[in-house]
Amino acid sequence: CSSDDDPAKGVGYLRVDAETVTLINPRTRAVSDDYNPKQLAVQIVEKSSGEVKYETDDYSTWNGKTFRLAPGNYTVKASSHGFDGMSSGFNCPYYFGAKDVTIATGSEQTVHVECTLANVKVSVNFSDSFKAAFASAKVTVSSGKQGVDSQLFTMNETTGSAYFPVASLKSVVSVVNKEGITHTGTPYEVAQVNAREHHIFNYTVAETGTLGGVTV
Repeated sequence: CSSDDDPAKGVGYLRVDAETVTLINPRTRAVSDDYNPKQLAVQIVEKSSGEVKYETDDYSTWNGKTFRLAPGNYTVKASSHGFDGMSSGFNCPYYFGAKDVTIATGSEQTVHVECTLANVKVSVNFSDSFKAAFASAKVTVSSGKQGVDSQLFTMNETTGSAYFPVASLKSVVSVVNKEGITHTGTPYEVAQVNAREHHIFNYTVAETGTLGGVTV
């Protein structure tokens, strides 16, 4: 050991182990085409002052590293790099996690940060009977959070899921029947929405009427 590693100098040591865990239970930065939700940006923050002691945009560069810290309380924060989860888009899950840790003089420890989905996943399904009943259909899903773009799901075209910040959701279906006439349904609202939830709007033909119903 060098003299700088002497416990009497009043430092401790910390290793960070971060991972993403997929659990479904004014405008901000938009999602870029090359966004990788599992590239984790990590910060080690001193709790009393809020000062960032160490940070990286890519946790994989910290593999095997040990960080020298003065004794005290710290928070290790990890989140998907390049997106803050506050706008909507397709195939853009946003992960976040944080863990508090206390560093003691001469100690060496590892903190494990588990990142879970911090925004809301939304999918739209059309039943076979619904597809057979209409020439085309589109569902617009919007967020109750101001400034968030709506997302469009087109029958027989859209295959992915969209992600929204945590706020109420509203879906509106518009169909074109076999005669080429367009009808728009009544908006359906989900008021209670939480992070890590997957809301699935299933459209099918009702026993009576022309637009069918929606279930969540």
